[in-house]
Amino acid sequence: MAGRWSGAHLAFIEAMNCDVLLLTEVLDAVQIPGMGMHRTARQMAERRAWAAVATARLMHPEPDPHPATALAVIEGIHFASSILPWRSCGDSPVWHGATTAEKTISAVTDIEIAIPDVWGGDWNQELHGPIYTGSRDGKQELLRATTNLQLQVPTADAPHRLDGVSSIDHIAIPRAWTVTDVTAILARNGLSDLSDHSAYVIDVHQPTESTNETAAVAHLWSMRTTAKPYGP
Repeated sequence: MAGRWSGAHLAFIEAMNCDVLLLTEVLDAVQIPGMGMHRTARQMAERRAWAAVATARLMHPEPDPHPATALAVIEGIHFASSILPWRSCGDSPVWHGATTAEKTISAVTDIEIAIPDVWGGDWNQELHGPIYTGSRDGKQELLRATTNLQLQVPTADAPHRLDGVSSIDHIAIPRAWTVTDVTAILARNGLSDLSDHSAYVIDVHQPTESTNETAAVAHLWSMRTTAKPYGP
């Protein structure tokens, strides 16, 4: 959300037609009609939560596994929305470590303990191609953690809004789920940017427990965000 909110932002989100939203940098003013929202307890700035999970389905909030990660259970599935460290994040008490890589490893360790089934948000890390934003060790830690959690990351090779750069925001889902579509959408209203990040939408099929058939269950959406202190 990049700490912004307006009618144009609401219209953009509603046009995504998602079952679950994994949001970051969420202002207190953000409300999505028909959807409940669970935000992180700690704020990254005044009136701005680090992350949130939103859905129209029945949702049970869980304690934050990390101050910059929101966790909720929706129909038995644990959804986590995170912001992970970026190179200029500084010495905030939220992060632990001397380098970006160390801070990332520390945060990922905390989140991994919660065993999320779906984990997304602003990871500030390329998982494919050259690394311009994250770190080599941070990438390896995320690949290790998602492998350990038996998750796939359909957004790993999704495009950044800048040419020749891979996404730094991701959605990881269970390996057993089938991805039917991955879409990157510029967050724009006419000629104006709603965010300096894109939106990523994935459509998936989740295998049923009783048969070998699959059922379409969720559209998972994550909006790319920024650490820059944009106002409301």
